[in-house]
Amino acid sequence: MFNPEDMFDGIVFLTPYKDDLELAQTLGDEGAAVVCHGGRIRRPWTLPLAVFRIALAVRRYDIRLLRGSNVFLGSLLAVAAARLSGIKAVGWMGGDNRIAQGAIGKWYYRSRRLTNTVEWLALRSLDRVIVPNAFTRRYVANIVGERRCDHVVVVPWSPKPVTESGPALPSLRERYGIPKDAPIIAVIGFLNRYKYTDVLFSMLESGPIAGSGTEPPATLVFCGDGELSSEGHRLFQDRPDVIMTGFQNRDFVGELLRESAVVCVPMSGMVLLEAASLGKPVVAGDVEWHSEIIRHGETGLLSDPTDPEKWRAALSEMIQSTDQAECMGAALKCLYQTNYSFPSTSKRLRALLDSLRKKDREEF
Repeated sequence: MFNPEDMFDGIVFLTPYKDDLELAQTLGDEGAAVVCHGGRIRRPWTLPLAVFRIALAVRRYDIRLLRGSNVFLGSLLAVAAARLSGIKAVGWMGGDNRIAQGAIGKWYYRSRRLTNTVEWLALRSLDRVIVPNAFTRRYVANIVGERRCDHVVVVPWSPKPVTESGPALPSLRERYGIPKDAPIIAVIGFLNRYKYTDVLFSMLESGPIAGSGTEPPATLVFCGDGELSSEGHRLFQDRPDVIMTGFQNRDFVGELLRESAVVCVPMSGMVLLEAASLGKPVVAGDVEWHSEIIRHGETGLLSDPTDPEKWRAALSEMIQSTDQAECMGAALKCLYQTNYSFPSTSKRLRALLDSLRKKDREEF
């Protein structure tokens, strides 16, 4: 129910799943509603009826803009209903959709060809495609062609910033027995091969990461679940310098970020921006869009995500060169506030969406 700072007068959530109708009982907002259109690609005969039901919802709720929840079938249904209703349809996408699918060998619609065709049609048909970075825009251009990319607009992600202080929690160091002078390196997110967790494990198997001067070794805190979580517990159960916390809530994540000397980001989006909002020193994998915000040696360090020794060298450099690390963290925070903070991105997003909403919707 995307409506940051009440940017819209009301939100209607259009879903193919009847179970989502239960959301309507929890919203408690006169400006929000949930409608099931029933369109499923596994039951293709439901798709024309879904378009009609969405168009009826557009008329009933006086919807001025349709947003596809992804650039696949949901966006195609939005485009068809928008054309029928005389309004615009936009789509959001966060990155290269094909990396993760290819990595696990599992495609959204069970077929690579069908999945890619649906994506291509959606990207070509939407009135605007909103992407968070130049990397994703290049991905779209590779699919539809640079000449047809005029409708692609870059508006960076802007997660809720991590505050300098948070709710009172049991001490992170006391809870996990971390020495008070041991620098903490935070790794937050899913633990899987797609996010290079196995490479970080290989790095750690050759020994701890030395601290600065007389400090004890750095403690790596892995916060998250995933297919490699049990392997991490098995490999490092007797290592005091490696902590596996499992999945934790947002308050814990905020506390971990505040307590960390360095944030390690092999492959992520929001965690990188959350670390930037605090001005934390960051070592990130040189993948996807990371180099757009982590400028090597200026706002952080980039590492080859597939090389355990390069991870070790970058993390050691950040831990042992504290003055340099603080300077890079400060520069990263400045860049975040200028280009990625909500006041900055919301202005661009509001101007874009206001330009697409028609005050007088055409009758159909």
